[in-house]
Amino acid sequence: MLAKAFMEGVTAHKRLSETATPSASGKFSETQLTRLMGWCGLGAGEQDKLPPIWAKLQATKDKEDAKAVLTKHFERLSGSLEEPLSIYFSERLVEDIVKLRLAPSREPDYDSAHLGISVLAVMPVSARAQVAWDEDRKDQAAASVVTLSDVKAAKKGPPPPPRAYDPGMRVLRQYKYFLTELFGLRCGHLSELALIYLSLRSLQFRLADSVNIKKI
Repeated sequence: MLAKAFMEGVTAHKRLSETATPSASGKFSETQLTRLMGWCGLGAGEQDKLPPIWAKLQATKDKEDAKAVLTKHFERLSGSLEEPLSIYFSERLVEDIVKLRLAPSREPDYDSAHLGISVLAVMPVSARAQVAWDEDRKDQAAASVVTLSDVKAAKKGPPPPPRAYDPGMRVLRQYKYFLTELFGLRCGHLSELALIYLSLRSLQFRLADSVNIKKI
C-alpha cells in the first residue's frame, strides 16, 4: 500500500511536464518563469512571491555552488525541526532543479520515477552510499574513454519505497518540506501530497480502531 501511495505521488508530479532548459546567463526566460510560477501556484504579477531559494540558485555559478546552496538551506531548516531532514542532493537532483527539469518525463513510468521533483528523489541515503556515489561521479568525470557499458552502469533506477508505515510516512513528511521550500504552500503537487498523507493517516486510525474492537 505504501508503494502504491508513493507511485501515486510520482504520477501526480508527472502531470506537470517541464522540459525547458535555462539560458546560459542563468536567468529564467519568460516561459521558464511562467512554468516555475505555475508549479508554485502563482499567477501573473506574483513573481515577488516566489520562494527565496530561487533567487539564491539563480545567483550560483555552477552545479557545485548550487549544491552547496541547497544543502546549506535545508540543513538550516532541518536544525529548526523536531524531526531532522535527510536529503542528499545528488548531482542529478541538483541539475534537475537548476535546469528546471521538474518533470523530465511527460508520462509516468517506473524508470524515470525518481527523476526531477519526486518523492523518490528525496529518499534518505546513508553516508556510505553518498560517499560511493560521489566517488563514482568523480571517476566518470575523470575517465578519458566512456563505453556503452559504462553509461548503462551509471544509470541508476529508482530506489525502492519504504516497506513499513513509519519510515514511509517520514519520507512523505520530508518531501512536504522539500516541496514547501522550493514551491511554497500554494503548490498543487504539495496539496496532492497532503491528501495522500492524510489518507494514510486515516487508514492507520481505522485499522487501529478495528484491532481494538476485535480485542474487546
